[in-house]
Amino acid sequence: MENEKKIVCKNFLKKHNGDIFVLITQLNRLWYSGISTTEGYIVITKNNSYLLLDDRYYYSFASRKDIKVIRCNSMNEYFNFISSIPNCKKALYENSISIEQYQTFIKPLKLKDDAVNLKELRMVKTPSELKKLQESADIVVNTINWIRKTIKVGLTEKQVAKLVYVHMIELGASELSFASIIASGKNSSFPHHSPSDKKIQKNEFITIDIGCVYDGYCSDITRTFVIGAPTKRMKEMYNLVLLSQQTGVEKIRAGMKGSDVDAICRNIISKNKTWGKMFTHGTGHGVGLEVHELPNNKPIYHGVLPENSVVTIEPGVYEPNEYGVRIEDTVVVKKGKCVVLTKKADKNISIK
Repeated sequence: MENEKKIVCKNFLKKHNGDIFVLITQLNRLWYSGISTTEGYIVITKNNSYLLLDDRYYYSFASRKDIKVIRCNSMNEYFNFISSIPNCKKALYENSISIEQYQTFIKPLKLKDDAVNLKELRMVKTPSELKKLQESADIVVNTINWIRKTIKVGLTEKQVAKLVYVHMIELGASELSFASIIASGKNSSFPHHSPSDKKIQKNEFITIDIGCVYDGYCSDITRTFVIGAPTKRMKEMYNLVLLSQQTGVEKIRAGMKGSDVDAICRNIISKNKTWGKMFTHGTGHGVGLEVHELPNNKPIYHGVLPENSVVTIEPGVYEPNEYGVRIEDTVVVKKGKCVVLTKKADKNISIK
């Protein structure tokens, strides 16, 4: 377990005047410990961190040195362990837990308690997390470049979705981070189109938006291209979105508000007389253990982007009953120029 996460959580305890921080959800336990188990608890105090596991997992992880592993086979043992912590008066817990989880795991402690947003803590990625995010991004970059060489006129959107899924799994992904979007022709005018039996045709836009999970961490990328020759109008739409996207990548900096990043990209598109009002979604979102997490690049998100947060930049234009273009990269926010995790993915408009 990385020391940065210990420091972050202990600072959070201090900020919220807590004595213990209890992590219950599988995702947040994975974030803190690097261990994915179906059940268990993490208890963080001002001086130590404890991983409570039952016999299914205890013996596999008992020898860990970076966190104290406690054998815990019942709710009574869980409650007894927490009651043994000296001077424990207030417990923090994740605001993402259900009411049932609160009633089961937190309320019976009979301590003062406070719900906190752990997604805020997860915004800043550690070096180890950034490495995993790059590895996940490498898989989708490889896949998007591969499908550009593999895709053929006559394949259905569903067939393309299956091809990219199998390719990502073969490269080491454990699963998709979201349902793949394969949208061709008029279907590309729908931002969240589900793959259909429509066949890919020559000289039409194809938008491919894919992501995977590798070692627990997500990736996300979108490219739009044409098999054959795009028309002048298609080139104009593509170049408008490309300029917006590249400008966002160039100007994003740590300390900016997410809404400022959105405005940079949106203002370029809004000045266009034809497509200015056809950018219908936010410019991006955070990526980590979840494919949509904090921070966001949206008009309504006025939170600051911290250094080493990871976000997407994905402006798009969608003309009803015609076609659409979206181009998306995932980047690491820095004080200077961002690091583009998906920079090796081809952005050429056409495939011959």
